[in-house]
Order: sequence, then structure tokens, then C-alpha cells
Amino acid sequence: MDPSKPSQLRRLFRTGAAALALALALALPTPALATADDLIGEVRVGDSPEAVQAVAPSVGVPAGILTTAGGRELWSRAGGEERAMASTTKIMTALLALENAEPSDVVTVTMSAAAVGGSGVYLRAGEVLTVEELLYAMMLESDNSAAHALAAHVGGSVDEFVAMMNARASELGLTKTHFLNPHGLDAQDHHSSAGDLARLSRFALLDEDFHRIVGTPEATISGPSVARTLVNSNLLLQSVDGARGVKTGWTTPAGYCLVASAERGDIELVTVVLGASSEKARFD
Repeated sequence: MDPSKPSQLRRLFRTGAAALALALALALPTPALATADDLIGEVRVGDSPEAVQAVAPSVGVPAGILTTAGGRELWSRAGGEERAMASTTKIMTALLALENAEPSDVVTVTMSAAAVGGSGVYLRAGEVLTVEELLYAMMLESDNSAAHALAAHVGGSVDEFVAMMNARASELGLTKTHFLNPHGLDAQDHHSSAGDLARLSRFALLDEDFHRIVGTPEATISGPSVARTLVNSNLLLQSVDGARGVKTGWTTPAGYCLVASAERGDIELVTVVLGASSEKARFD
């Protein structure tokens, strides 16, 4: 596309109008002009006076992307930049677990899995849960012990599972992604990009079980004495019509991260926010 030709730009914005309208309906803040380096469709805002006038989501984050379910890029900011991605890592962990195990498979939590830090479900060594229960713990409450247990079950060892993660990333064309663990705790050279996470999520959402789990606001799994109630950390599921997932994340280096999806009528969007300064900012 030649940004100097207004007719091409008008066609771009007109054909994307319905999807952008939904995007703005999902984004609660008042829309604002894009920054010079943002991309709207195929156009860098700073390269075209007409593009500067296009309305874009008002987001104060260092990196993000908005795409259609078919992969059309509507807006991005540093979409190809390698960044820490925290627990959005678990999208790949869940995908591989569903591709290589049955939801009804039984898993015994090991001492090494129970010892992983940053876990909110407090799994205990020796507990027996199904793959599906561990997936709920991992994707709703972002439990790191569940991610470790799934990795060891599917891969035979966590190291072998991480090798599977990187191989699958290569197969899916995730050129900015490299995994060192199945949960997303900080590690040097563990990174992805907004564009890669959107691509991965679009693919994962095609799996019916993945789609169902990440879109569940609340679930109950077994516990050592009483059942545990899990609440999805993605607040959009309770506040945005049509929201269907996908995963939150946070560490100090990564900032507040979010991969989200929403569907209304025949329009489905996937968005990624990386490095937001607060929980509110990532949902805005």
C-alpha cells in the first residue's frame, strides 16, 4: 500500500470500520489519536497525514496488537518487539497439554511441582488431579505448580516439555518467541511478542476444550479436604459482552500483560497488551 494515496487509505479504514467499531466498544477509555509509530492496518501513522486522523484505541502501553480472528492486523504498537510475557506463556502450555494428553488423564503432583513459587491454588505434593483440573487451575488462577505438573506429565520431564514448546512455536511461525519454562516466571531469554502471542492464541482458540476453559469465569476442582473454587483472573469475562478469554500475566520485568478475545455477531477480535503499568491499564 502507498500511504501517499488517500484513496487506498480510505478503502483500508472503510473495510476495517466494523471491526474497529467493535474494538472501540470493547475499549472503555475515550479514543485518541495514534502515536507516530503505531500501525493502523498496513499504515504507519507518522507516514501519512490522513492516517493520523484515524481513531485508534487509547492505550498507554509499550507494546500491543489488535487483530481479527483471521489474522488481519487492525492496530499495533511494537507488535514484533521481543518482550517478557509472564504467564501468557501458559497459553502454549495449555495447547500442548490438550494436543498430547486427554482431559481425563490423572496426574500426581510431585514435590518439585508443589514447590514452584507464585502459585495461588496451593497444590500439595501427592495430590491427584486430572489434566482438565490442572488446566483450570493454570488458566483461571494462573497456578505455576499446575503448569509444572502438566509439563512433567506431557513431556516426561519439564526440560523435554520446554523443548516441545519451542518446537511447536517454530511450527506455528512464532519467530520472536523462545521458552525456558512452562509457567512464565522470569528467565533470561524467555520472551515473545504481541504479534506472536496473538497468532498463538488465534490457533489455540480453535481447540474446543481450550476455548471452553479460558472462557470460564469460575470453576471448581478437587482439593485435599474440600473442593477449591477458582476464579478467572481475566476481569473482561465479567464486564465485556462477548469476551471469551484468554490469559493474564504479571511479573516485575514483564509488567501487566493480557491476551484477550471477544466476539459479537460475525466479528471476532484478539488483542494482546504487554508491559502495562497496572492491572487497570492492561484491561483498559
